[in-house]
Parts: sequence; structure tokens; C-alpha cells
Amino acid sequence: MQNLLTTITSDQLIKQISSKQNIGDTSKTNQALQTAVPLILSALKNNSQTKAGKNSLELALDKKHSGSIFDTLSDLVSNPDKGEGTGILKHLLGEKQTRLIEGLAQQVGIEPVQASSIMKIVAPLVMGALGKEKSNGSPLQNILNQATSNLNPKDSNLSPLLALLDQNNDGNVKDDLLRMGLNYLGKMFKK
Repeated sequence: MQNLLTTITSDQLIKQISSKQNIGDTSKTNQALQTAVPLILSALKNNSQTKAGKNSLELALDKKHSGSIFDTLSDLVSNPDKGEGTGILKHLLGEKQTRLIEGLAQQVGIEPVQASSIMKIVAPLVMGALGKEKSNGSPLQNILNQATSNLNPKDSNLSPLLALLDQNNDGNVKDDLLRMGLNYLGKMFKK
């Protein structure tokens, strides 16, 4: 997982994303990336606290996310809408996605469309890194625990965004993510 953070915060990638998203200040791009990664990791960890959430994540990692996304990184950066980020974010964040993206944009000082593209880039990268770690034999919960162990929920950048995931303001996003996941699954099976 450390490789993920190194890759995402590399000067080359930050410059590429800044250029493609017309973000004049690369420090804003870096801040958005530094906030998006733990936000997505936290949501994944919370989602995997239920048996259904864990099984769904493991299945997705085993079938779709081997880490090969890093081989086509420039394609993803060039056209985030063609990657799997949109679907990952919809599944993971549900109805909160728009507010989280708007919150990220406001916090960093970029446009919501730019924040959305950054989230669409980061989501498949996080899934790819998790899938790669899992394929090396590491248990999913260990990977997520390790990846989120250094996260500080009181972090000034992360705290307001994590609070957006908490629908009922009980200080715990697990129940809210479970509800979002069950609603999503219910909608899928009705189709």
C-alpha cells in the first residue's frame, strides 16, 4: 500500500493530473490526492465490516482489480470517466458521493468537476493496490487495517469529509455504509 501513496503523490502524476484537469496549482492537486486516498480507504474499511460488504469487496478485488490499472495509468488520468472510478464511487459512497466531492473541492480550492475526476482516478488505483496486496496472500482485513492505521480522523482535511458519510450523525459511518450498500444491492436485484 505504501507504493500506492508513493505513486499517487509522485511529482509526475501530480503534474499530469494538474495539466489534464486544468488545476494551475499542483499543491492543490497533491492535497486533493492526499485527502482522496484515505477517504476511499476509510469507506472501504467501513464497508468491509459487514460480511456482505467484505465478501463483495473480496469478489471485486479477485475478479477485477489485480493492480494492472497501474500499467494504464496515463489512460486513466487522460480520461477518468472511461475508467471504473465512477462505478466504484457510486457503489462505495452512494448518495453521499456528490456532497463528498463538493466538500473535497471546497476544502482544496478546486472545482467540483476537478475533484470528481480526481476521485475517479484514485478509486481504481486504491482498488488495484488492494487487489495486488490481496493476490500476494495478505488477508483483506489486515491490508485495510494497515492501510488505515495512520489515518487520523481528526485530521483537518479528512474529518469534515468523513463526517459527510455519517448520515445519522451518530459518529459511526459503519451503519450508514451498510444501509447504502444494502440499498444499492436492492436496486441491483430489482433490475
